[in-house]
Amino acid sequence: MGHDSRVGDEVVLVNHCSLGGHAEVGDNSFISNFIGVHQRMRIGEGVILVGPIAVRKDVPPFVKMAGAPFRVVGLNVVGLRRRGVSAEVRAEIKRAYGILFNEPGTMAEKIEKIEAQAPLGVEIQSVVEFVRNSKNGIYQGRV
Repeated sequence: MGHDSRVGDEVVLVNHCSLGGHAEVGDNSFISNFIGVHQRMRIGEGVILVGPIAVRKDVPPFVKMAGAPFRVVGLNVVGLRRRGVSAEVRAEIKRAYGILFNEPGTMAEKIEKIEAQAPLGVEIQSVVEFVRNSKNGIYQGRV
């Protein structure tokens, strides 16, 4: 781990992974072997990363990432179930990512659209705040 990195609770870091300085890893995340997280990158809560890869953008909450090119390949459904997140909430998270990844417009417009669909649960608020506060851009893909 690099200097001034922050790692949340219930995080698993497997052998041969590294975090650059000032990196952040959210609660309940799993980072597999041969993952290198560049300095100042953020890994959202409930994420699973499958390598080998260098993380050069922020990874939004509750997603599973793998592949070459490295991209979101779905929700971390197993992690969400283990945390007791209902099927309805998982569907809402998937719908929010559908808006972020697939619809036209700027990220700000997409976030506005998600926020307009009330009520926003804790998980959706986490996604919205994470994306809104990203300074590095976020990885995208399919959910």
